[in-house]
Amino acid sequence: MYKYLLSSVFLWNTLYACDFCGCSPSSMNTDILSVQPQSSAGSSVQYRNFKHVVTDINVKRTQIVTQTFFISYAPKKWVDLRLSLPIMWVFNNYIKIDENTPKLKEKKSGISDLTLFSNFRVWQKAPLGRKTGHVINLGYGMSFPTGSKKSSVNDLLQDFNFGTQAVGFLFSATYSLSIKKWGVVNSALVKINMKNKDNVRYGNQYSYKITGNYTTYVKKVALIPVAGIGVNIEQKNVHNDILQTKSGAWILATDFGLQCIIKSFTVAASVSQPMAQKTSGGDILQKTGFNFLVKYQIARKPRKAEMPSNMVMPKTGTVTPKK
Repeated sequence: MYKYLLSSVFLWNTLYACDFCGCSPSSMNTDILSVQPQSSAGSSVQYRNFKHVVTDINVKRTQIVTQTFFISYAPKKWVDLRLSLPIMWVFNNYIKIDENTPKLKEKKSGISDLTLFSNFRVWQKAPLGRKTGHVINLGYGMSFPTGSKKSSVNDLLQDFNFGTQAVGFLFSATYSLSIKKWGVVNSALVKINMKNKDNVRYGNQYSYKITGNYTTYVKKVALIPVAGIGVNIEQKNVHNDILQTKSGAWILATDFGLQCIIKSFTVAASVSQPMAQKTSGGDILQKTGFNFLVKYQIARKPRKAEMPSNMVMPKTGTVTPKK
């Protein structure tokens, strides 16, 4: 069960940030907080829904779909390197005011910021009597200004920024505890943003989450129901040294989901439900969100053990001397 606990947080610690400064979204959606260093490849899809309670740009609803492609490589058992690239689709629905209202629906898509992250297992205590295990991980990474920029058909809107257009720095810490078939994961992440060429600095991001899971088996398939609660805080943006009052957010949300592991494949789905929040000064409400992930874990090649010249390795895996 312990190895499944380590891999089970792959989806549930996914982080998402949406910046609504003038309806200009930027996102960071990656698997940087998964605990177990591993070589893998896969993709995740995230859906977020926003209701505009107060608006001066006649937008009533924004939907964002983010698909992230990721790959990781673990040269050692205690470290891996992770590369992820999100692609975003933004859908805006407008309030019809008169016949001169711009298109009632608008769709834009673009590439977001590329993220390179390193995950280090700094301390591990093996399960005692196969009951209890502990792992502490630390991580560091950078995001790069690969995000695209699109203009809106509504002249009142600012441009869509699918990323910060600047370099960012990420730091994470994770502590996981397993007790028999139960597991608890505590994770924290900080993202520091730099100014971009337009002299805009997107607000730094701070996140903490605690997740519980239980592992059961149906034949050779591992089923892991997961539940968690977390808080995500995004500071306000600064443009030309002027604080953007309608930016920034904080949200307290719960997650519920199920993960299925079949051999080297992982399939997971979850629902995120806001419990308390304040987005864009209270002008926007984040609604129920959904997550889906598919991952293939690449097995490590076993290293050949060195043996004395008078020893042979039979098929049973035991070492016997030559007669």
